[in-house]
This record gives sequence, C-alpha cells and structure tokens, in this order.
Amino acid sequence: MSYILNLREKMGDEPLIMVGSTVMIKDKKRKILLQKRSDTGLWSTIGGAMEVGESLEETAIREVQEETGLKIESMEMKGMLSGKEMFHKYPNGDVINLVTAVFEVIEW
Repeated sequence: MSYILNLREKMGDEPLIMVGSTVMIKDKKRKILLQKRSDTGLWSTIGGAMEVGESLEETAIREVQEETGLKIESMEMKGMLSGKEMFHKYPNGDVINLVTAVFEVIEW
C-alpha cells in the first residue's frame, strides 16, 4: 500500500501535505507529453506522490516509468511549486496541499 493511501486510512479526507514530482517530457517540436487523469478527466504533466525513502528525482523516474513506460536517462530540476495554488480537492473529497518538484527531461 502506498504511503498516501496508508495516511488516508487513518486521516480520512482531512487535508494532507503531499510531496511529489512532476515531469515535463518534450518532443523535438518542444510539445509537452500530457496524460489524461482518471480521477478528474483533466490533462496534466506526468507525476505523482513521493514514497517513503525516495528522493524527488527517484519519484520522478518511477512515475514516468509507471505512467508511460519511458526510462529517463537525464533530467534537470526546474523549480518547486507550493502554496495556495497547490491546494486541491479531489472528486472523492480528499484534500491535499501539494509541494512538488518540477523536472524537465533532457534524454530518455
């Protein structure tokens, strides 16, 4: 069971601070690969929550592998996102305040 799901069992839909990574993968025309989220139906970059013991880089690599099958060879951290803009309520009622590292893939 994932760390977040384990917390949800104990906390219900109370707000959680969640740390994660998001990844920009661009093609040769500089178009960014997006995924359609199953929970909201919205388009977003590839990414997800950090698991216990992972680095932000490891989270990015794992999420890309899980969600696209691509293997990252190199990437660069571009920044961090946090604050009021990163407060999110999911359709199931779960609430998070996300702190996420933004990476750009150089080579895959």
